[in-house]
Amino acid sequence: MKEKNNLAGYFEQIFHKEKLDCEIAYFGILEDYFGNKLGGYLLSEAIKKSFRFGAKRVWVHT
Repeated sequence: MKEKNNLAGYFEQIFHKEKLDCEIAYFGILEDYFGNKLGGYLLSEAIKKSFRFGAKRVWVHT
């Protein structure tokens, strides 16, 4: 995710096609962007992307 053309956050997904699920394996907001309320938005985008690619279940490691 970019904020004013600078990297602000990221996520990495692992799709398991045989199980029709998706794991959000890595998720983060860069320190300069802490407190800017970007985490909820980024997590929502990761979940939406999972379902767009056909996942029936999404899970996150915490």
